[in-house]
Amino acid sequence: SCRLRLYELVEHKVKGDGNCQFRALSDQLYQSPDHHEFVRQQIMSQLKSNRDAYDGYVPMAYDDYLEKVSQNGEWGDHVTLQAAADKVFIQISLPAVSFMALQIRADKD
Repeated sequence: SCRLRLYELVEHKVKGDGNCQFRALSDQLYQSPDHHEFVRQQIMSQLKSNRDAYDGYVPMAYDDYLEKVSQNGEWGDHVTLQAAADKVFIQISLPAVSFMALQIRADKD
């Protein structure tokens, strides 16, 4: 919590049901975690439409990855975060335990 205060951030708890990444994105984009299914659909659309941008970053055959990640309750990962940033052209910052935060920026291409 000291780290959050340092950056004037507030923690928003979301349900830990495997949809937490999508709930967190929904919370930040729509002020409610309840739109997580829509957020997942939008990310899936981005992943399907831009296969070449993401294919090299998934740990399995791309079609298998798409099938897996599209399922309700399936965890998001670094690829879904990048797709979210690219889809809505935002920067996603992930505060970390260390003094460095991970930032995911939209691909401008």
